[in-house]
Amino acid sequence: MRIIFKRTMILAAALLLGAATAKSQPDGFSYQAVVRDSKGELVSNTKVGVRITLTDESGKTVMYRETQTALTN
Repeated sequence: MRIIFKRTMILAAALLLGAATAKSQPDGFSYQAVVRDSKGELVSNTKVGVRITLTDESGKTVMYRETQTALTN
């Protein structure tokens, strides 16, 4: 009887830990970029738009898309 109780408690703790960990995952991801103009010079103090698209292997199905705007520094 004690073995079953211990196993049940371990399983319950693992499930709670897994649920807490899964909930703490962020939406999206962090990235940094360098923006240059057509001459290769850095673009600074300019508002730019960035769109990141993740597709399947064929490149036809969009799995994730994020669009952001930022001010370069």
